[in-house]
Amino acid sequence: MYPGLHTLDTLAVALGVSHVTASRWVRAGTVPAARIGKLWRLWGPAVAERLYGPDVDIAALAAPPAPPGEPEIIGVRELAERLDIAHGTASRLVAAGAFPATARTGQTYRLHWPTIRDQIARGEDFMPLNPRPVRVQTRKTPR
Repeated sequence: MYPGLHTLDTLAVALGVSHVTASRWVRAGTVPAARIGKLWRLWGPAVAERLYGPDVDIAALAAPPAPPGEPEIIGVRELAERLDIAHGTASRLVAAGAFPATARTGQTYRLHWPTIRDQIARGEDFMPLNPRPVRVQTRKTPR
């Protein structure tokens, strides 16, 4: 997973709370988190600022710097690795338009990583723009 990104489990361990408590905090909006498919991802510095206040020294809590020469434009495979999600899940979400700043070159999608990282930091979910229609089945009542 990309440095600075966390799961609910790592948040719970870091704060010394149970997984259930961390889940409640995320769902209640106490800490900013983005839902990616069925998984939650949190941006460490944004969580620290929300929990400890705006005066916290974010530089001391910030994620390690990105490796030198790291590209800002990434592909679907690298997105899946950074978010620690399955490649198929990342592919489906990208194709459905769930990630911002997506460009398509031939059959290859290109994504702007800083935009995605900032959206996670704000706690905005990644929802497909064109979700599959849901079929609602009604039960026939006997006469």
